[in-house]
Amino acid sequence: MRRKQPVPAEDSGLTRRAFPQGALAAAALGGVSLPGHTQRDWERTTDIRISSSQQVPLIFDVDVLVIGGRLAGVAAARAAAEGGLRAAVIESETYLGYEFGAWQRPWIEWRKNRAGLLRAWLPVDGMSDSCADGEHVALHMQRLKMKLEDRLLEHGVQILYASRPVSYWREKHQWLVVIGNKSGRQVIRARYVVDATEQGLMTYLAGQGESEVGAAVVRRTV
Repeated sequence: MRRKQPVPAEDSGLTRRAFPQGALAAAALGGVSLPGHTQRDWERTTDIRISSSQQVPLIFDVDVLVIGGRLAGVAAARAAAEGGLRAAVIESETYLGYEFGAWQRPWIEWRKNRAGLLRAWLPVDGMSDSCADGEHVALHMQRLKMKLEDRLLEHGVQILYASRPVSYWREKHQWLVVIGNKSGRQVIRARYVVDATEQGLMTYLAGQGESEVGAAVVRRTV
């Protein structure tokens, strides 16, 4: 069955600010694009043949594909875009900042020598003016997710949620990464791939990593 074209955001009434409100909307639309752009602007119509009987839609053609929307992945995608490269991020969850959301750790330890960096990336304006060094600063999770999103969207980075890599192959000097989500299988073409997942998903698929994940250290819960 041919995958239906998604409804453009301007027609559906769903804005980028409203997008994180529900996982259902995230699963239905899958990606986020720049304000004023519709889903069709970033989703390609080209099909890639992966077998003699199967074709998969090519949705992104970028310079850098970052797999995993953790803080490292967000920073890598932003750096690539600032360097003039076309970048995209795919994330298995429906939000960025896995370390805060999935780990239920909605705070940071304030560091005065890194105040500029923290304010640039996290929603701490007005809450941290009088914080002592090492003091814990609470984060508003919804604002955090939107702040991280904005850091990418303002530089044209494409974001695709609820997706993960399932296979890949090489085409000369490019990667063709097959991802799976509720739309089925899709392909992203990239010159470079950055694996920023906790488990090293892409590294494992490429036969360069271990399948087991080491023990995590948990300081506290809320």
